[in-house]
Amino acid sequence: MQKKTLKSITIALTAGLLLSGCMGGGNAEEKVHEAFGKIQSAESGFSKEQSTLADLEKKENGLYNQIIQLDMKDYAAITKLSDQALDNLSLRRKEIDKENKMFGKSQKEFENLKENKPQMEDKKIKKNTERVFTLMKDRYMSHSRLVQVYKESLSQDETLYRMLKKKDLKAEELQSQIQKNNGLYDQVKQENENFNKLTADFNNSRDDLLKAIESKSN
Repeated sequence: MQKKTLKSITIALTAGLLLSGCMGGGNAEEKVHEAFGKIQSAESGFSKEQSTLADLEKKENGLYNQIIQLDMKDYAAITKLSDQALDNLSLRRKEIDKENKMFGKSQKEFENLKENKPQMEDKKIKKNTERVFTLMKDRYMSHSRLVQVYKESLSQDETLYRMLKKKDLKAEELQSQIQKNNGLYDQVKQENENFNKLTADFNNSRDDLLKAIESKSN
């Protein structure tokens, strides 16, 4: 089989929330801190899911690289490896669904906080709180876009692996499909980088908020 370059599928590099420290403060401040704890708890299995997804992506890359080293005289081996890649892809779908469900729980905790947002009297704390809320909202929206394009890439990966099992597969047909896959991988990478930046900004802004609350209570 003529070798066609497929970009790395390994894109499970999404950042999670960092744990915040304990703090004192008034009722309003304590309510916000408690809500952050619930949000973090909802995402507690995030790192594990990401690790599993990364391992599956790495395995799938290996299977693809084995396939493209073979000639059509090795059709049985190509079919076997393609079927293994399809099985692996099904596991990736399950993992991304688990992660998405986890984020759904996290977002529900955030919506509960937003609906019952306590009133902050201190202007600096109030401003910091609004920024944290905005960043968290943007983060959930970003993750939704990331999952959407990731699932689109899964669908195109499935098309590719089924295509590789065709005995009469043309080089042009394969190259066209690989271009579609690579384009989606680029989109996933871009969405992933945006999500990671929002997560880092949220972690920093939340810590600034909690420091301001702690300073006020001392």
